[in-house]
Amino acid sequence: MVGSAGLGENDAVALMKAGEHDYVMTDSLARLPPAIKREMSEAAQRRAHRLAVEALRESEERWSFALEGAGYGVSDWNIKTGHVLYSSCWASMHGYDSNEIPATVEGGMNLVHPDELPLVRDALRAYFAGAMPRYHSEHRILGKDGSW
Repeated sequence: MVGSAGLGENDAVALMKAGEHDYVMTDSLARLPPAIKREMSEAAQRRAHRLAVEALRESEERWSFALEGAGYGVSDWNIKTGHVLYSSCWASMHGYDSNEIPATVEGGMNLVHPDELPLVRDALRAYFAGAMPRYHSEHRILGKDGSW
């Protein structure tokens, strides 16, 4: 928060663009206590947000370490964007580096054995139709070395 002593309106706008959240003109000091309260509240909210973001990052990191350490290969599909994250463990189980598999559903589907592809697609349809509580499919994947 900035007081206006010696500040013009353009200076105040520039300061707010640089991160100041409020300013009080010296001829309206009655605004000072509410402005201080508001800034303290907003600072507490920003601090809480930073702590929540850090806690989420740490939680995701621990989850990743647990899955990778246990040798579980996982994939995560963001249905809205179509992006699929194939974990490093998932890729290495099949002999790939994680950047060798396109980050899409088709990137993974292209590795499914052709005889089992209809079963995989049927399982996805059943899951999305609500017939399965969670998606589950066991099928062969093409390894980088050409094995199934």
